[in-house]
Amino acid sequence: MKTIKDISFIVIIAGLIALCNYAINPNRPNMGLAADEITLEMLDRLSAPIMIIDARASKDFASGHVKNAYNISESEFDAHLSAFLDAWVPDSTLVVYCNPGSCNSSRAVANRLKDECGIRNVYVLKDDWKKWKN
Repeated sequence: MKTIKDISFIVIIAGLIALCNYAINPNRPNMGLAADEITLEMLDRLSAPIMIIDARASKDFASGHVKNAYNISESEFDAHLSAFLDAWVPDSTLVVYCNPGSCNSSRAVANRLKDECGIRNVYVLKDDWKKWKN
């Protein structure tokens, strides 16, 4: 009987250690993200070159944005698209962001870039863009 209790205790301890290791492991998969969503921690895993798209309104873009970002707002998509396409590098990876929280413009712009322009490597940033290290 004592052997079964000892084995059970060891299994429980090993399970707790594995669970703690998973919780603190920075390379664990983020189960809360869609396939085309990324966090700031995941940026260094993307293939270069990376182009950054700010999906916020022009006035918000003018008040501050990630360095070297292109502004393609959801409401002015067609007007902003040509300037971006002039600079676009085929096979580049695009990261689209807007304000964190309730803003869905980054998702809308990313989908339009994929669906209407046929650009493959498009990701939506789910973190606060203001924490991006330029």
